[in-house]
Amino acid sequence: MGVWVRIGLLFWALAGALTPWALSQSNRFSQLWPKDRSDFASDSRVRWGTLENGFRYAILPDGNPYGAVSLRFAVNVGSLRESEKESGFAHLIEHLAFEGAGEFSASDIESLFLRWGLSLGSDVNGYTTHHYTCYQIDLKSDADSYLESAFSLYRAFADGIRFDAESIEKQRSIVLAEKLQYEQPLAQFSAFALERTLKGSKYGERPIVGDEAALNLATRDRLMKFYRNWYRPEMMTLFVVGDVDRLEVERLVNRHFGSLQSRGRASPPDVGNVEENQIPRVGLTRIPGMDRTLIDLSRSWQEPRGRDSERLRQRDFLRRFACELLNERCQRFVGVFDSDFVFYETRLEATYAHARLTTSPEKWRTGVAFLDRMIRQASRHGFHPEEIESLKKRWNRRIAKERAAGLRADSHSLAVRLEEATMLGKVYLSSDDEYVLYRRFLDDLNKFDLDRAMREMWRTTGVSLAIGGEIPESVTPRSLGREFLSYRRLSIEPYDYPGQNAIEWAWNGRVGGIASERGVPLLDETYRFVFENQTSLTTMRTRNEPGFVQILVRLRPDSSRDGSLLNPAIRSVALDSFLWSGVSGFQWESIHRELSSRVLDFEYAIEGEDCLCFRARCEPVEIDWVLGMIATFLEKGTVSERGFAFAKSNMMRSLQVELDGMALAKQSVQRELFPGRPELWDPDFKDGLELDREAVAGWLGEILNRSSIEVTVVGDADKDRVAKIVGMSLGALDRPARPERTEAERFSIEFDAGLEKLPYPKQQGERALAIGNWILEPGPTTHEERLALVVCERILKSRLDTALRKDRALSYTTKVDYWALPAFQGFQRFRVEADCRARDLDEVLAVVERVWRNLASGESPISSDELDGARRGLEAEFDFGFRDNRYILENILYSLDERPEWVEEWNALNSGALERVSAEDVVSVCRSWLSWDQALVRGLQPELATLSLR
Repeated sequence: MGVWVRIGLLFWALAGALTPWALSQSNRFSQLWPKDRSDFASDSRVRWGTLENGFRYAILPDGNPYGAVSLRFAVNVGSLRESEKESGFAHLIEHLAFEGAGEFSASDIESLFLRWGLSLGSDVNGYTTHHYTCYQIDLKSDADSYLESAFSLYRAFADGIRFDAESIEKQRSIVLAEKLQYEQPLAQFSAFALERTLKGSKYGERPIVGDEAALNLATRDRLMKFYRNWYRPEMMTLFVVGDVDRLEVERLVNRHFGSLQSRGRASPPDVGNVEENQIPRVGLTRIPGMDRTLIDLSRSWQEPRGRDSERLRQRDFLRRFACELLNERCQRFVGVFDSDFVFYETRLEATYAHARLTTSPEKWRTGVAFLDRMIRQASRHGFHPEEIESLKKRWNRRIAKERAAGLRADSHSLAVRLEEATMLGKVYLSSDDEYVLYRRFLDDLNKFDLDRAMREMWRTTGVSLAIGGEIPESVTPRSLGREFLSYRRLSIEPYDYPGQNAIEWAWNGRVGGIASERGVPLLDETYRFVFENQTSLTTMRTRNEPGFVQILVRLRPDSSRDGSLLNPAIRSVALDSFLWSGVSGFQWESIHRELSSRVLDFEYAIEGEDCLCFRARCEPVEIDWVLGMIATFLEKGTVSERGFAFAKSNMMRSLQVELDGMALAKQSVQRELFPGRPELWDPDFKDGLELDREAVAGWLGEILNRSSIEVTVVGDADKDRVAKIVGMSLGALDRPARPERTEAERFSIEFDAGLEKLPYPKQQGERALAIGNWILEPGPTTHEERLALVVCERILKSRLDTALRKDRALSYTTKVDYWALPAFQGFQRFRVEADCRARDLDEVLAVVERVWRNLASGESPISSDELDGARRGLEAEFDFGFRDNRYILENILYSLDERPEWVEEWNALNSGALERVSAEDVVSVCRSWLSWDQALVRGLQPELATLSLR
């Protein structure tokens, strides 16, 4: 279960559709829906209803994907309802619901989820916020046959949680173990900064996970009292989104929840008042184990939200826009793109803005001065008209992207939007209505309003400064306050915006001829072009996302490379150096800004055996700009001193931020598992400290000059137009003669199998990890065998989840995955991970081994429920995947030359191959390739040590 901190007229279609239990908006227990006290009209597809006892429900019929239904049962009680002696009760009760309620025992609940093909934690979960508790169930297919049982379970949660002593002790231990996550350095600092920012309110004083002393005093009687006081129908809301019959759902709601006894509407929680100090409030916290310094500059104020209105949303829109402008300025000076420094947040009764920076300990004063200067500069002098217009272009794209995502959203995404909006007092708008509203805000946006919004957020009074991590002993809160005030007396000049012109890529005047064209067998509207320079293009026309395409450009080497520069961290620096060096007189900052105004998503990486990949999601009209940019880089790009310095600086910053003992320990396991194969290791940033620019440039030159180019375009685009654009850009590049592609070397692995425990430098609390790795040699070769391993992956995870939770107080997460590396002649790997507390590591390792041996030996037979549930969940995922252009590009069309069998596997899935996987098939593949005695199994546990970069 989890902790979440997340930040009007209804027209009835037919009078005859009004059922008696829905006609109760005027009863004395009902609460107004946000739409009933707003100028906005809610999405007309939603049916809003309230029973006579005050129980509320919202139904949003939606048929995408077919057969799926997402349910949310929300209770208006979170940590803000708790007294000091009840801190953590709401979250603990959320955990206890799954231990047994009403007629459902814990095993009954697990059996339900198993039959439905659901995974605990992703498809089924509970979460608590400051304001409410929510229980989530995402039914993936044939949901109408399960709704009755799902509603029965929710009714049991409403008034039948059992609270037996054994379950309380078990879940108390789990919640206390979860608190360890909040003792990690970054979480400690965030809690410290929030408490100072929102001083005077309960937001900082009532952590959702709870107080240890209060949790230890959580007896059955005290928990029952809290539960009975707040779990009342007038505080409950049920959300049903998906492929449902609205009238049938209303009948189920009335049958299951109409008999709940109302006890009157509760008063709103007393959250206190944010103290707006007149002089800066400063504080510092030294956090053991941190080798960096965190700086947080913030300002909070009391601002009752009131009813949801256009004025309120426009004010928030302006503030967020101003914060992003300020964030872009910070990015320019710090040299990092796509990293957020400045935020604006609202928490119903409290509002705050904050800016955060991570720096090395010796530069903390420079960091404080930098943040303060950037904020005061924008507050005093405002924003430059050109930077406003530049960001408006990108927000236009963002709003269009959000609209497109809303139009094709699955039931889960729609349910999340409906739940969050309603529970936090906002009107639920359709994607089209939101698009129209925010486009109007953007059109009306002007410099005067933005400058005023910036001054309102960051006026001199009420500022808080928090510093954490490694801080010199000589620094005290008092001395820090004096220094900070001295910074604020310094005068500042207006910001010098560099400006930019729109970038148009100059084509080289050549057009690459098409050497061959053919359709791709077994795939509709899919075509394959090969140009005279051997660039290949695969296009697939889909109706999944009207008006958008997914693009992949992949440079694949013709033979294996020298492994000396294959560490992912070094490869990342090499690619960053290449792009940040700019091209054709344009620096990457300008290209990045223009790219952001044209393209919805853009990614780049070096993958597998030196494959350089660029990915983009954009409108068809922008395909020529994207491919023109990539072609220009491939033809004229270099690694300059400036670009290399930027990339190396960014790597050092990542090292400071991401240094983690657990990550280093996992790297040591990967080195042991894949000796001599650094491209398969997690990034080790320390390996990049002594990088040489010439070596990096030479390695990149090998990739650029000795690799074939593959282009894949999936979505709403005409194949002939795409082929013409590729011919003018990538298909027109001069490619040097290349030797015939050599066979990929056989991937041979030798390691010492068995179980061993490895210590790692303690930094992240008491977290431990059990890891099991199997190398499948020679590995499955048929579709049926590979599908059996995928089903095995699901069944094993389900069994581990159950075994680790049963009769134990373990805080855990499990991951099971099976994957292949086609570049290494079908090398395949199976992995299991279980995350836990350090003191539970031995027990977790024993559980993982027992569950695995029982499955592989057949001693614990696979039940029909297990098999059906695993297949049902996979079928739903595959079905949804085929409706997603990114999934098609990555899992079906990714390098057809290299993995032509992927198309065959896709068609095998469509023809019901998954249904033919039997329990015997799963056990058989386990016995053939996954012997426990041949696995590398390691337990990672913390030791008392401190990580350091020095």
